Amino acid sequence: MASLDAFARFTEASSRTTDALTLATLARDVLRNVLGDVHVVYYEVQENRWVGRGFTEGMDQTFVQAAIQGFPDDAPGFQKPFEDHQVVFFDTWDAQREGADNTEMYRAGALYPYSHQDRPSALLTIGLVEDRRWTERERAVFQAVGRSLELAFERAQTISSLAAKSAEVEARNTVLSAFEDWTRDLTLSADPEALVQRAQTLLYRLLPIQATLYYQREGDRWFVRNMLGEYGSEGLRRAHEAGLPHEQTGNLRVPFETGKVVYLDPYRLETDGLAEHMTHVSATAMIPLNVGDQIHGVLGLARFGGETWTVIDRAIIETVAHSLELALDRASKAAELEDERAKLTARTAALATANEELEAFAYSVSHDLRTPVRHIAGFNKLLRNLVEGTLDSRAERYLTVVDEAAQRMNVLIDAMLNLSRTSRLPLRPGPVDLGALVQQARQEFEPDLIGREVRWDIEKLPLVMGDHDTLQQVMLNLLSNALKYTQPRDVAVIRVWAEERNTETAVFVKDNGVGFDTRYSDRLFAVFQRLHRQEEFEGVGVGLANVRRIIQRHGGTVFAHSLPGEGATFGFTLPGST
Repeated sequence: MASLDAFARFTEASSRTTDALTLATLARDVLRNVLGDVHVVYYEVQENRWVGRGFTEGMDQTFVQAAIQGFPDDAPGFQKPFEDHQVVFFDTWDAQREGADNTEMYRAGALYPYSHQDRPSALLTIGLVEDRRWTERERAVFQAVGRSLELAFERAQTISSLAAKSAEVEARNTVLSAFEDWTRDLTLSADPEALVQRAQTLLYRLLPIQATLYYQREGDRWFVRNMLGEYGSEGLRRAHEAGLPHEQTGNLRVPFETGKVVYLDPYRLETDGLAEHMTHVSATAMIPLNVGDQIHGVLGLARFGGETWTVIDRAIIETVAHSLELALDRASKAAELEDERAKLTARTAALATANEELEAFAYSVSHDLRTPVRHIAGFNKLLRNLVEGTLDSRAERYLTVVDEAAQRMNVLIDAMLNLSRTSRLPLRPGPVDLGALVQQARQEFEPDLIGREVRWDIEKLPLVMGDHDTLQQVMLNLLSNALKYTQPRDVAVIRVWAEERNTETAVFVKDNGVGFDTRYSDRLFAVFQRLHRQEEFEGVGVGLANVRRIIQRHGGTVFAHSLPGEGATFGFTLPGST
């Protein structure tokens, strides 16, 4: 009857408890009730020793103390069942041979091995003090109870594993929920201090920590900018308020210099030179915050208990740190963008003022400068009429020079107004047929080419995106330039072509004219700059300046190549349409 009760208690307990010692104690009671005067001991591996944790009553106290102290895990008698992967019965037990001192009182023994994750974890042992062999019944009972205990262990491990997984899932759900709120918070603020505080609050909520401090460096010392929790020591608080020396505080210096998270579990008292104030700290984690390739600060976490940083803890810490770095980087870029926007606004205002001044200047040129020029030309004509027939050749020449200077001044004023107008007129971008622009320019030049032989070599030109009217002015200026500097040639040859590149279209106008020295090519596109004398070729030096201004407004560039006496190539690029 007692045997059945013991089996019933064992069976019931194995379905509702996961404690190994409780289950082993019940198995011990079953064996004692079924087999009678036997000694049962339950062992577990602890620090490389088999340590006894459950004993039947009436056992020799010398042996009990020896079992509590533990037998070496490499003792042959304890190793054999794991080597054989089965229960082992010793009909004759030799304490010296089996490496188990203080077990000499036993004449026979049996060991049932239990493993966890393929490693020895426990042993259920039974010993006989009588000088006899194991009976078949005893063997069968021990194996049956041992197997039942094994199944109970497996069930307990499964239940424990499921409980752990359930707890992990619950923890992950909590973390995911917290991260959802955290991610939403990150988008609502661009204030770096507020972002750091939110990160500290999140870490304080998710981890079993007693303090989180945010440090920033000033000179050779670190100061706390924000803190949650407590220092745990008045001396530690005073040291932080005074600032921690960079060179002596390894927990801040190392992450600052390496840019990597530093975990200390356990915390080593010699790390920061604050040993007397840090005895209560058991673990720390120091996270450098990299923003724009610079360390923005160091976020520190501290535990005052005996816990270590688990894999999940580290994942949470590093995920929060990475998210915080991204948010701080975004805030930094937003601040830079706002600063650039303010500068752009200031530049736009300055440009508007400059345009107003340019318009005022153009008005002044158009009205105020023309008036004295008209006076000079008018009075010069009156003077010529007044002294007509009385002037010698020298005086006549002087009056002619004044007339020509006045005319040239009017041409310069017209050129300046044209350049000003080109800079101010709004662009109306759209598809522009370059071939049609060249054809139109040739038609305009026909009256001026009577008596000249000009050979045109015009290749197929593409459609480009731009302002039709100003690009028409560009082609007129470039072709006019080519016609002007080929005047000394018996046959002027002018070639026009285009090249499609990855992100732009390049247009070329080449002539066989007099050319120029490339050392001075940078002067060609400047206002009123000329490389030839007025007596050689007419012009005021504004046409190419106008070309550059128009092309720059389109987002392109201008260029020129030549050798003296071997013609010249002028051209420009326009951005692609994609």
